[in-house]
Amino acid sequence: MKCPKCNNEFKIQIASNIKSEGCHILTEVTSILTVQCDKCKGVFQLPISGKRFLSVKKE
Repeated sequence: MKCPKCNNEFKIQIASNIKSEGCHILTEVTSILTVQCDKCKGVFQLPISGKRFLSVKKE
């Protein structure tokens, strides 16, 4: 990803697992990250969704 203000390249890695038993997950987990660029100190928000960082395992 790149900072929208100065084009500084950055990387964010998030990993998590959701385990479900006896049910189906019908909605995605969504959240918003507030990020500050190390180069220009600009602050911005990134929306993230479950499909981008979660693996869902049915047992």
